[in-house]
Amino acid sequence: MEPQVELRDVAIRYGTKTVLEGVNIHVHQGQFLALLGPNGSGKTTLLKLLLGVLQPSSGTVSHDGQPARRGSELHYGYVPQIEDVDWSFPATVRQVVWMGLRRAGFWPPWPTRGDSERIESILERLEIPHLVDRHIGELSGGQQQRVFIARALVSDPSILVLDEPTSDVDVYNTENILHLLAELNRTGQTIIMSTHDVNAAATHLPWVVCVNRTIVAQGPPEAILQKEILDRTYQADLVVLRQNGQVFVYEAPHSHTWTELHPKPVAAHAPFDTEAGEDLVH
Repeated sequence: MEPQVELRDVAIRYGTKTVLEGVNIHVHQGQFLALLGPNGSGKTTLLKLLLGVLQPSSGTVSHDGQPARRGSELHYGYVPQIEDVDWSFPATVRQVVWMGLRRAGFWPPWPTRGDSERIESILERLEIPHLVDRHIGELSGGQQQRVFIARALVSDPSILVLDEPTSDVDVYNTENILHLLAELNRTGQTIIMSTHDVNAAATHLPWVVCVNRTIVAQGPPEAILQKEILDRTYQADLVVLRQNGQVFVYEAPHSHTWTELHPKPVAAHAPFDTEAGEDLVH
């Protein structure tokens, strides 16, 4: 079976700056994978290449075995980063989700009966029907993320694409969102997401692609989340621990301590001369 999306020897450049190069990756129906890497590593650019939104400077991108292009048969639902959304925009949850059903060249003044039924169905599926008439700016971060996942899913996409879906939500909502995505994947939904959260990827995702200007490594997390690979991906000294089948990753401790950088003791409530800018306790 042809992969839904395939990149072969892809590079993308802006003038003399190379953003990505030597990229080979393929995504099959029903796969759930994460693009893992630090900020500025090219994850968002790679998402746009996978979707055919950007054309490569060299190499090929194909959808279902055909050259990718805007308006191709590949139908995807996109969930942007929360920080990219204008939450003051005057829209209810119903209206936001309805935007996902917009048809090219046609925007009726209100949802059709079929649209309304589809919206209600997808909100039920994501367990947020009670939010349907709430303003999006009134919702919590986790609720907002579910609304935008609903907007992406309401048109029944071939691939669900999420850009850093857990970057601005707390630990509780991160767990909820990743469990929700796992449930969607179990129904056959293909999912691609970008993230810089190594521990979330280790715990929740079946396939990881490490990205830093190229594909550093790809495979199941138990094989890929190794110190050497993560050090090359993040350009940092990381510690990888394994316990009870779980992987935990954190930055290696620095060789210095806070007290070494601040050897002079400071009283807990030392007076401060705001004009001189100097501590008055000696």
